[in-house]
Amino acid sequence: YVKNCVDAFRSGTYTSGGEVFGKPGDYGNLEATAAAILLDREASDSTLLHDPSYGSLREPLLKVMALMKSMEYQTQFPDNLPGPEFAKEFQTRLYRLHTKIGQGAYEFPSVFSWFLPEYVANAGPSLEAQLVSPESMILTLPNTVGLLNGMFSLIKYGLSSCYGGFGTDPDVGRTCFDLNNERFGNYG
Repeated sequence: YVKNCVDAFRSGTYTSGGEVFGKPGDYGNLEATAAAILLDREASDSTLLHDPSYGSLREPLLKVMALMKSMEYQTQFPDNLPGPEFAKEFQTRLYRLHTKIGQGAYEFPSVFSWFLPEYVANAGPSLEAQLVSPESMILTLPNTVGLLNGMFSLIKYGLSSCYGGFGTDPDVGRTCFDLNNERFGNYG
């Protein structure tokens, strides 16, 4: 699937059902690339939807790290804090991440990490097929909402505590503003 998409992007063409999309030799042709993404057999085959072993689940912490990497996140030092300036080895901290998404770096609940290796979800196709799904152990509604709120805040406000963001202690740093430009919290 990925190879077909890359080939379509590089060659400028994609063929599906006898129809050619794009222009030959047009490197980066979006018509060919979009056709490859949407019309490829792996993307449109309904039998894969019925296979309980198809697909994967990504850990919440990896989702946050992938978002930060895709945004090319860089630490910004708060400039309005009292006291001496920050040391040059300042580290980014994700404040109480385990309470928001169910998982945090170096905050294992036991020596066996966050998941039990033999965990089988108590509902859905993986239960019927008796497939283990350790990552789904922390996939709860509060953790999912916390993840979505934190990702929204990260995209809109940067690494802050605004709207349930992943930023530092809410009492440190700059302030958040609501739609009327009135202060309602802090971010840093």
